[in-house]
Amino acid sequence: MKRFLKGKGFVHGSSSSQRHVDEAISSNPKSTSRIARWPEEHNVVLAELLYEQFVHGNICNGNLRKEQWPNLVNVLNRRLGTYYTDSSVMIRFKNMKADFRTLYQLTNRSGWGWDEELHIPIATEELWEEIVQVNM
Repeated sequence: MKRFLKGKGFVHGSSSSQRHVDEAISSNPKSTSRIARWPEEHNVVLAELLYEQFVHGNICNGNLRKEQWPNLVNVLNRRLGTYYTDSSVMIRFKNMKADFRTLYQLTNRSGWGWDEELHIPIATEELWEEIVQVNM
């Protein structure tokens, strides 16, 4: 469990403890210096599309079947009016799974819980201090 929040963007006792949004993406699909930006509403749409793929049996061992990625990315881009690449969506999915694992481990530790309204982990001051000390 040592240093498991390192680099996760957690800030003690704040609703801003959610992961920082990635770098901005150019609206020009021909831009060569694009880095995908993932606002929360884009994460929601991606999660909905991934859930649909799960229901249809296209997710095996926690991963989307390779041949399904291009279709998922096309649907995502049409719904959002974006120009995400297959690789940027795959990386986002990988990061979402890593964030989920971190939050799951944290909220299942003794004394920790989940705030349904703010969508952040909650604990006593002492437990937060322990996490801060381990991750400094």
